[in-house]
Amino acid sequence: MVIARNHHSNRHCTVSGPAAQSHLNQRKPNAMKTILVSCILLSLAFAALAGPRPGGPGHAGPLPPDLAVYDADGDGTLNADEKAALKAAMEAQRAEFIAKYDTDGDGVLSAAEKAAATAAIEAEREAAKIAERTAKFAEIDADGSGGISATEFAASLADVSAGRAAAMFAKLDADGDGSVALAEFLAKPAKPQHGPGRPHGGRGR
Repeated sequence: MVIARNHHSNRHCTVSGPAAQSHLNQRKPNAMKTILVSCILLSLAFAALAGPRPGGPGHAGPLPPDLAVYDADGDGTLNADEKAALKAAMEAQRAEFIAKYDTDGDGVLSAAEKAAATAAIEAEREAAKIAERTAKFAEIDADGSGGISATEFAASLADVSAGRAAAMFAKLDADGDGSVALAEFLAKPAKPQHGPGRPHGGRGR
């Protein structure tokens, strides 16, 4: 269970759904990040439903994008009807999630169903990552040869020095044939490397 305090509405957001429980049991860092993001979004929704905190500064700044879609009149706040629409949408999403993974149709998710839901969510996330990187590969492969040359790779990294681009390319080119195939590109995402003793954003010693 994850509990986060919402400073706008003085509520606590408790996430104990299928993904949360299974992810916490497996102690996955990425899963924890996903759970916290979900908790934050729920907290924002509660804050919007509750309105400005009495005695507080009131509404500050625009609504977050996930809540702004319910601001039908575009006045930057949620009125009673818009809050009701937000609440109905949240309840519908919850019901849809349960129905999707409630294989025995009893209206609740068992431990096995929660585990299956977690596995499915992880698989969908991984598939999305692969699709995104496959599209990026096609974008970098300017001549459509099915392999990325060192020149094409460097051209895609306008803000990276030639030396770093070459080092990144060498790490991707696992078989050293001078061309990065799709399988190599998907296997090891390249990131700019910083020199010894010079951490990102720092001066080293």
